[in-house]
Amino acid sequence: MLISWYRAKATTAAMFDSPSKNRINHKRIDEIVENQLVADPGAAYAKELYLNLSTLSPFVAGPNSVKVATPLKSLEARNIRLDKAYLVSCTNSRASDIAAAARVFREAAEDNKPAKIHPSVNFYIAAASIPEQQIAEEAGDWQVLLDSGAQPLPAGCGPCIGLVSVFLSPVKLV
Repeated sequence: MLISWYRAKATTAAMFDSPSKNRINHKRIDEIVENQLVADPGAAYAKELYLNLSTLSPFVAGPNSVKVATPLKSLEARNIRLDKAYLVSCTNSRASDIAAAARVFREAAEDNKPAKIHPSVNFYIAAASIPEQQIAEEAGDWQVLLDSGAQPLPAGCGPCIGLVSVFLSPVKLV
């Protein structure tokens, strides 16, 4: 699974002529597969961890920090008013995340009319990188979110470090 993910990253790096293509490429991946790291015979481990990822539940980050995270399950019953939502780069917003969000809106669409974000909610989207946004655009997923009323921000980091106000405020040139 990890090798498949790494190969997808190598392909993306090559397609978009990314500077990372020197580090992440299929030749290096082939070398890793052929020369896998293994522990020395008789090696002892301080601790072994087993994680069953299927037991994890979604979390909602914030307010005001991705370090503040609450399980979605505990928020569902609290009837909390939502006025801002972000699908942004630091914890998600890869093409696969954008596709998952677009799928929600596609499935909610009725009579060939796009599903819309509630008028009292500002939904901001920013892809993790320009190549990730290009993949989402080519798949049509980016446009589905825009049609729903999502407000695009520049790809990359921003909202979590307070740059959203810079992007959303009118700029006056002197």
